[in-house]
Amino acid sequence: MGLVFGMLMGFVTGLFLVAAWSSNMAFHSIMRLSKTIDLFVLGQINQDEVKKLCSQSYPMWLSFPTFERVKWLNKMLEKLWPSIALAGSESMKGNIEPMLMMYCPSGFKMQISKLFLGDIAPQIEGIKLHPIQSAQLVMDLDFKWGGDPDIILGVHTPVGTIVLIQLENLRLFSHVRVIFKLAEDIPCISGMAISLLCEPKPVLHYTLKPIGGSICSIPGVSEIIKDVVDNLVSDNFQWPNRIILPCSIKPADLSDLELKLQGRLDVTIIRAFSLKNTDTFGRLDPYVLAYVRVLFKKKTKVIQNNPNPEWNETFTFNVEDQERELLVLQVPFSDIL
Repeated sequence: MGLVFGMLMGFVTGLFLVAAWSSNMAFHSIMRLSKTIDLFVLGQINQDEVKKLCSQSYPMWLSFPTFERVKWLNKMLEKLWPSIALAGSESMKGNIEPMLMMYCPSGFKMQISKLFLGDIAPQIEGIKLHPIQSAQLVMDLDFKWGGDPDIILGVHTPVGTIVLIQLENLRLFSHVRVIFKLAEDIPCISGMAISLLCEPKPVLHYTLKPIGGSICSIPGVSEIIKDVVDNLVSDNFQWPNRIILPCSIKPADLSDLELKLQGRLDVTIIRAFSLKNTDTFGRLDPYVLAYVRVLFKKKTKVIQNNPNPEWNETFTFNVEDQERELLVLQVPFSDIL
């Protein structure tokens, strides 16, 4: 009886194992067939169709074959980022804080109470190398950073109060141009220039969070911070403007990396006609603001209560990039009652 029962159990177990093996082989056969079909379909998709599938998140090496993927660079950047963040935080604070003071409107002051670049390293989606010219190496980086920096701004208001504002959810997506000046001595680089390219337009997102108060308690403070940050970035970091950093221990001549003056523009502001007052309760006291770079704004005299003002004033502006720099004219109204 035991022998018969053992033979029956062995037969059932063997049958189960054969069925399981057969099912597993059929499953893997179906999966291999599915992968083959998927690969065949993907092989028929062109570049434009892939872009549509990826929406706006596709990397630049897909759009521009000249951009090469650099996974090795991202791995290295992740390893080095703690040291880079620590050293770069202090350097950025020392360089950016004086700029904030220059771009603040009258009556306001802004300082960096805290700046740390965080623990999340940026990602380089692609890199494009340009031919070496005049001992300079030029590369464009497809730069994306959704980090966790800790940035706190102290805003001094005209009434004497200080509001602490924290910048959160910082996101920066841009093509970054880095120009290295080559040297014979180690580390073979005497300096570098860093700039955000205009095309595609850099994307800078962040949210403002007050510390110990409400941002609504001071009218316009969020708009002031946004204007200061936007003007600072476009006026100092966006191509052709650049930040120059020395890289060698010995003093080096980095004048080749500096932006060169290409010419001067003389602008004569003569008069305006039939200006309309946009403020219901204010007077129409027009003047003109003119600039090529925000930091070097020129202002005409204020003409009191006149819709047809006449200024006849001439200003001179330095032009450092004839193709990209623009002359901006604004006609705000002084609405002192």
